[in-house]
Amino acid sequence: MIIFPYKPEDVKKRFLVFKSKRRFEMAIRLDPKFAHAHYALGMWYLSIPKMFGGDPKKALAQYQLAVQLNPEEIFLYMGLGQCQLKLNLIEGARKTFLRVLELPSIRPEDDRRKLEAMVQLLRIEPYTKFERGLIYSCFTCLQNG
Repeated sequence: MIIFPYKPEDVKKRFLVFKSKRRFEMAIRLDPKFAHAHYALGMWYLSIPKMFGGDPKKALAQYQLAVQLNPEEIFLYMGLGQCQLKLNLIEGARKTFLRVLELPSIRPEDDRRKLEAMVQLLRIEPYTKFERGLIYSCFTCLQNG
């Protein structure tokens, strides 16, 4: 009798995790300027444990490339900032989150992301001052949907 330490569902999940990585890499090979694929691969490297191939430094490179390819997307900057925090690059994260606040909101989710950036900035530097109009506009847009 073979003793298998994992449930069959765990094996399937691991298979799907590595399959997703291959798909992200294939998307990048097909279109190296597709920022969303670089972002997804960065998320993969950041969320997977090192023993399975995760690497925050590789994630940082993917996030930086995604931001470089599409500098108007707020969610790309948020991923980059989170990765910088994980790597303890505090000053880089601070600049990234400040950049999020400068960008115009394109989608309704962008205002929520701006609030998240403010929270991260307050965690980095508790005495950060924000423009009253910026905070008001974020909350107003969230209320109006």
